[in-house]
Amino acid sequence: MPEPSLASSFDLLGEPVGSDDDRAALSEEELQAEEEAQIEAISAATTGLPSGKDSAVLFAEEQKLLDEMTELAETARGRPDARVARLIAWIRENMCPGLPAKTGATSNGAKWNGTRVLIFTEYEDTKRYLMQQLSAAIEGTDRAGDRIAVYCGSTPAHRSDQSGGVPTREDIKQAFNANPAKHPLRILIATDAAREGLNLQAHCWNLFHFDVPWKPEPHGAAQRPH
Repeated sequence: MPEPSLASSFDLLGEPVGSDDDRAALSEEELQAEEEAQIEAISAATTGLPSGKDSAVLFAEEQKLLDEMTELAETARGRPDARVARLIAWIRENMCPGLPAKTGATSNGAKWNGTRVLIFTEYEDTKRYLMQQLSAAIEGTDRAGDRIAVYCGSTPAHRSDQSGGVPTREDIKQAFNANPAKHPLRILIATDAAREGLNLQAHCWNLFHFDVPWKPEPHGAAQRPH
């Protein structure tokens, strides 16, 4: 059996985990631990002892640069990227006018209007990231805990003893298609599980695909599904 290539051994460093990857069910902490293990492994596989004065100097400069990059990455780890910041701004402009401009600021129970949005992503880690960032951004708004739902591969298709009170796919579909005056759900984050054969447009005409380049249009006009 051929040995796996170096690139395939460190795949987490090149691209996010897809929804069909067995590791999609891992928690954020478990994925981070696996990424760190791959970083250590590739460092051991590619780093050799420098020979000669010039090589030693170059190695020291590269190590310093790597340390600086690591420090920058750790500092920025918990911050929303530009797309998330713009998405939150769009939510403020079109869905919840009283949403604070700064995450963590007191929202004083800001009210939501009837606008809904579907946010599509191909990756489980992006789904978790979006859920974390958006939940933090809307915390303290009116019925914040009921405003976001996730439709993904792990969402149970049917009610069972094991699923407990977790909403099923049908529960989420009905909630998102219900009259906004009767159900508080406003934001649905979905993966490939919602790609085909699912009509979510009864009361929603705003769609963002988070994994492709996009730019929300001004004056509240978002990208619309065809």
